[in-house]
Amino acid sequence: MSMKALNKIDKFYVLLLVILVLLMGPVIYAAKSIFSAFFTAYDVDTNVGKQLRLEKMKLDEAVEWVYDKDVDLIVVKDSQEVQDIEENANNETNEEQGI
Repeated sequence: MSMKALNKIDKFYVLLLVILVLLMGPVIYAAKSIFSAFFTAYDVDTNVGKQLRLEKMKLDEAVEWVYDKDVDLIVVKDSQEVQDIEENANNETNEEQGI
């Protein structure tokens, strides 16, 4: 093996090592953030049951408001009815204008 080939390989591994070390920081930070979020969510989940206080009247009122409100339905007319309405409107406009 020539020394020239060994020098290129050594430079490659040094560069690879430097890049891996530089990338290690953001990877560790991201993993720490993700696991911290999981632990926080678990902690909130275990503490909610102990401190939960529901006001049944307010809850019932909210459920009634959501499920019992009046809904306006959209009436879809078929194309023949739409054409008839347009023709009547045109005829009335023509009659008013004296055509």
